[in-house]
Amino acid sequence: RDTLSLHDALPISADVFVDYLVNLTKDANAGEDSYAFLLDDNRNYVVHPNEEFKPTEKGSISFEKVLNDRFSHIAEQFNEDNTLNLVQDYDDTNKYFVTSKVKSSNWIFGFAVPETYIMAPIKDLLHKLIILTVLSIVIMSGLLSIVLIKIFKPFGAIVNNIEKFARSEEHTSELQS
Repeated sequence: RDTLSLHDALPISADVFVDYLVNLTKDANAGEDSYAFLLDDNRNYVVHPNEEFKPTEKGSISFEKVLNDRFSHIAEQFNEDNTLNLVQDYDDTNKYFVTSKVKSSNWIFGFAVPETYIMAPIKDLLHKLIILTVLSIVIMSGLLSIVLIKIFKPFGAIVNNIEKFARSEEHTSELQS
């Protein structure tokens, strides 16, 4: 047969799409100690860096069932388009699991990113904010004290003059008596 029908072309295009997703997932990188994973529409691993989670000739491993159902609460959210969860991963480090549904296949593409990778810039920003706040308070206190001294200096002179006047009045009244 010399012609290719649409019916024959669909499985080929589906295989190309699956291969594309698999290769894209293997090549994806979200930072140091992070990894990408891919789940099929039955929530079984298609791509994962851990050998224990990779599909074998015997079958695929369920995302929900690995590590004593540790990820089952994440899987419950897969009906949403995007999810973000902090969970202890297979290597015992806390990682943010970011998942997104591939609408054309109902597969799930995800990243596992270490908490430290996400939190380090936030902690750095917080430290800088604290330093900036303390520095601002010190500068504002210094400026405020200078302004207050300049404002109240004339009042000090007035008080001194009133005290001098009061003493001279007392002295004058003592002399008159």
